[in-house]
Amino acid sequence: PGRGSGRKVHFAMAHKYPMINMNEAVDRVISRAHPLPHENVAFVDAVGRVVAENFVAPRPHPPFAASVMDGYAVRGEDCPGVLALIGASRAGAPMRGAGDTSVQPGQCAYITTGAPLPTGADAVVPSEDCGVDGSV
Repeated sequence: PGRGSGRKVHFAMAHKYPMINMNEAVDRVISRAHPLPHENVAFVDAVGRVVAENFVAPRPHPPFAASVMDGYAVRGEDCPGVLALIGASRAGAPMRGAGDTSVQPGQCAYITTGAPLPTGADAVVPSEDCGVDGSV
């Protein structure tokens, strides 16, 4: 049949690899997968490899409560509301000052990802959830 003839062609050939459902496919793969033997390698040679055992850090890192987002460090009980901005805590440059740098009732501090949470704050409001005038 030529192009545009309007005829349909049906193929009834058996496929070499018949379609199976997802559960059967997963079962086939899992049944054929076997763990590889453990190897000890130098840390620098471990790139691209998978650890064979769980491991636990001997101490927390970072050793302080850190923000996981840019936003405003606040006292949760003050939100929602309008808060006074008293400073900023940035990764590598925590909030410092001559006076009290802790977040008090009605206050907030700008904070970046990885920065230490200022004393007194117990939550971070994402920047995109804050108004331009500083309202939270």
